[in-house]
Amino acid sequence: FLAVFIVFGVISSLAFTKYFKNIDNIEFNADGRSFDINENKSLDIKGIDVIEIDVVSSDIDIVNGDDKLNVNLRSRGVAAGEKVKLVTEKLGNTLLVKVEYPRVAINMSSSKLNIELPESFDGSLIINSTSGDLSSKEVLKNTLKKLEAKSVSGDVVFNTNSIEDVKLKSTSSDFDIISDISSLLK
Repeated sequence: FLAVFIVFGVISSLAFTKYFKNIDNIEFNADGRSFDINENKSLDIKGIDVIEIDVVSSDIDIVNGDDKLNVNLRSRGVAAGEKVKLVTEKLGNTLLVKVEYPRVAINMSSSKLNIELPESFDGSLIINSTSGDLSSKEVLKNTLKKLEAKSVSGDVVFNTNSIEDVKLKSTSSDFDIISDISSLLK
């Protein structure tokens, strides 16, 4: 049994040193695989009724925008393999915006998704997050048909002109929704 334990330890040590050649002050430099992402996309929303945002740990900040949906992903960290990336896809009348994460992230120091939502968008906004916070620090000028927010532990602060329907689901998040709900009271 001791021989198996020693062999396992040697193999683990070799695999570890393959990916982590320099360890300075407990900060990893994973064989040149540190990343600093600043990716922008500008998307036409004509014909789009639903915008769905999917993230795991990225914070999301939504502000007023012009005629296009402008998305900016800012992320830094260290990964053993691929980097964080911004993915957008049109599926019929739905626009999917998601952040894909590396399978092995050693240190994700920060990740933020900034979204400029066009004032003309009056459809449904669906946000799925595991631990990232969602905020709209300014009052969004949209009249949304629906806001659906799901979060395990990220907090949600959403401030908008008007929402017709709201659906919130969480395990341990705090939700603050600030909106004109007069249409819901009729």
